[in-house]
Amino acid sequence: MAGHQGSHAEYIAVSSNIISHKPKTLPHVESASLPYVSLTAWAAIKTVGNLNRSSANRKRCLVIGGSGGLGTFAIQLLKTWNAHVTATCRSDAVELLSRLGADFLVDYTEPDFRQQLKASERFDFILDCVGGEYHSFAPKLLRQGRLAPCVTVVSPVLKNTDEHGLVPGFLLSACDAARTTIKELVEGRSVRWAFFYQNATALKEVAAKVDAGKIKPVLDETFSFEAARDAYQKVKDGHLPTESGAWSSEARVGSVLLRFRCYIFRIFVNSVPYQLRLHY
Repeated sequence: MAGHQGSHAEYIAVSSNIISHKPKTLPHVESASLPYVSLTAWAAIKTVGNLNRSSANRKRCLVIGGSGGLGTFAIQLLKTWNAHVTATCRSDAVELLSRLGADFLVDYTEPDFRQQLKASERFDFILDCVGGEYHSFAPKLLRQGRLAPCVTVVSPVLKNTDEHGLVPGFLLSACDAARTTIKELVEGRSVRWAFFYQNATALKEVAAKVDAGKIKPVLDETFSFEAARDAYQKVKDGHLPTESGAWSSEARVGSVLLRFRCYIFRIFVNSVPYQLRLHY
């Protein structure tokens, strides 16, 4: 498994430092769903959120957007570390997320879902996979006085650069981040951004958890390469406003994959090229 830009290209060059063996117990298609969601979740939860097997034990964690590809992985990762996990989802995803280990679920399509979250005990960690209105709402659900982190993987950088240009967009995003950080620090909370980050060590740990039966990839739909436009539309349609006014990344359940007929890898070992061709 590897995470790298250019997955539509016929050839890409990748460093051996970001390559890891896929889980032995999974076929290639299911394994392909793991690198992006697992490394994004790993960056948000462990690298930025500072949670691990010992520090996450019995911590109250909230996953906003629990039924998407990232959310379903994050729930399982947190449960392997014995965290108490609350997640938001639609009613038709409740059974699935319960099987994945979520301790408490909130249906975000219910008119009072915000009140349900506010009425619950405060959280030690929040992972926001949705963004939108949650950017200002979620931090208020954290415990105060402990610098509890709310980590979002939906930063305003792309939106701001699209609307205002590259330099003004980055400056606006930096100002927004500084303003939000200062406001929450005053109240003893922390708001942070997280992004996908290549990490071969994390991939190896994820593969081990998968092979041990502790984590299972959740796939919504797999598209052929010829249907790539449909795949992207499926992903886009997963970010629509609901009747309650919440923005959802959960119109789908799990990850959306594009399937290629053949992968060709050229690997250099001590400057000697080796070519690997995979068909499935």
